[in-house]
This record gives sequence, C-alpha cells and structure tokens, in this order.
Amino acid sequence: RHLDAHTTGGKSPTGVLFRMVYAWMLTTSFLFLAEGILIPRRFDFVVYGAMMLLPPVVIIAVGSDSFFSFVMLTFEGDHAQMDGAFMAELLHTTGHMAEGDVWWVHRDNDTPENEDFVEGEPRR
Repeated sequence: RHLDAHTTGGKSPTGVLFRMVYAWMLTTSFLFLAEGILIPRRFDFVVYGAMMLLPPVVIIAVGSDSFFSFVMLTFEGDHAQMDGAFMAELLHTTGHMAEGDVWWVHRDNDTPENEDFVEGEPRR
C-alpha cells in the first residue's frame, strides 16, 4: 500500500523509517555500553556500543538534511559527471545529430501533441 505524508503525520515513510533505525541504534548502543561497563572483561561490548552510538550522534549534531546533502554531493557528483560524459560520447558516436531527430525534440509542456505521428512516438 502506498503511504503518503498525510498518513504518517506529515513525515515521509522513508524519514520515519530512518528515525526508527536511529532510535533502535541509540537504544541498542546504550544497552551494549551498560552491559560492557557492568560485566568485567567485556570491553568488546563497550567498543560495539560506542560504534553503534556514532551514526545517530553525528546525525543529531549535524542535522540529517546537512549530512545527506554532504553525502549526496560527495558521491553523486562524480556519477553525474560520468553520466554526462557517457551521454556526450553516445551522442558523438551516432555520427550525426540534428534538430528534429526522433530523440532530439524539445517541446514545451503547453505545446499540443502532433497528431501526424502514432501513439507512443516521441515526436508526437
């Protein structure tokens, strides 16, 4: 079933899921930290609890929008440049390209469809 922002209290389903995961990580990390401190020779629990505590603390300190914008710019910027280079090479290898080609038609949204072409034709 499709959920929209109205059914989740004004939040997107993805945002709700991420908040639930962060809450789980916080709770679990505190449990591991407490168990590692209370049980002798369980330093691995302290390390694991501290590692699980790190992501939610970073998100809370920096803010989710800022953090995800940083990650997007860091990783997606390279992909966008490579995609652009791929498209340029693809257009270059076709041999010719001219205005009016089947895949090179620019039309405003308010321009009516051209009835000279069959349904599904990009030039329509």
